[in-house]
Amino acid sequence: MDELSHRDHVCLFALDETGIRIESNNFYGWAPKGLPLYAEANGDHKGVNVIGATEILRSYKPYYSIHPSQEGMKSQHVGEFIDKLMHTNSDKEVWVILDNYRPHRSIAPEYESKYQGRLHFMFLPPYSPELNPQENVWAWLKDYCARDSAYTADKELPQRIRKFLVYAYNTPGKVSRRVDAKLYFKTA
Repeated sequence: MDELSHRDHVCLFALDETGIRIESNNFYGWAPKGLPLYAEANGDHKGVNVIGATEILRSYKPYYSIHPSQEGMKSQHVGEFIDKLMHTNSDKEVWVILDNYRPHRSIAPEYESKYQGRLHFMFLPPYSPELNPQENVWAWLKDYCARDSAYTADKELPQRIRKFLVYAYNTPGKVSRRVDAKLYFKTA
């Protein structure tokens, strides 16, 4: 971490995916004594998958891509997102911290070769989401998107997500408190 922070023209991103449903997470309900709990739900499993990466070394800028949940998250989506990240940071060496999700592993050799030494992947140990700073951004996003009732239109949730990510992009100080590599990863 120290080595990367002392090098100019280097970006360090934490990358991950998350899913958010249009249905409410409010599972409070009521029931007459002795009867099963009634929880309001519309039974709709629609929503979105978001792939995102936040620069955790200097700028604390989030980048994202939103996909309908029906598509699932595929290697193609991850590859397109990496291309977008590399295009946006075309003058820099890019390091990406990510988990062992199969679409990540499957594209790594191809994309490291494609970007000829400008792109480096650092894979986290299996089953360790607590080591990925992007999880803190997702928790913040989900808290922002939480509602007492379901979204009424399919477009509402993506609009809310975009509004949040514009806010995060324009408030790097608030992002840094959640993801700063120097605070997140202790160096010996």
